[in-house]
Amino acid sequence: MTTETRRPITLAVTGRWEDFAACRTVDPDLFFPDTPRSGAKDRTSEAKRVCFACPVRRQCLEWALETEQNDGVLGGLTHKERRALKRKASRGQMPVRRSVAWECLEKNADQITAWKAEGMTGVEIARRLGVGTDAVYRWLRTAAAEQGIAELEVAA
Repeated sequence: MTTETRRPITLAVTGRWEDFAACRTVDPDLFFPDTPRSGAKDRTSEAKRVCFACPVRRQCLEWALETEQNDGVLGGLTHKERRALKRKASRGQMPVRRSVAWECLEKNADQITAWKAEGMTGVEIARRLGVGTDAVYRWLRTAAAEQGIAELEVAA
């Protein structure tokens, strides 16, 4: 009998949502159907089923929107659906939600400032708060730009 002594790897530890994507073990061609003749509708439906069972679907969708991905099913939406969503958001027809990680960082702004002043790294802050390192560094850059606080300067 063996005893597990290591803590499970989580998104907060790796900082890479891709490591937890449900599609990482699925044939990538499923997410990029070619033509309607090739059963694209069925493949699109199957790809969406994988996406909607994925624990990091939201991060994937945010990435697809931010990087303007023009092909495939990403974050549970086709390119056409993502384009419509982005158009709707740009017209102010829907509220743009902040990520849970961003809300956590905003809520802990004073503590993060204190931790940075003590010399804590972004990775350490991410682990302490249970969020991804990318979110921490993005938040630190935004806070530094908005507030002009020198001690929040991001160190890689």
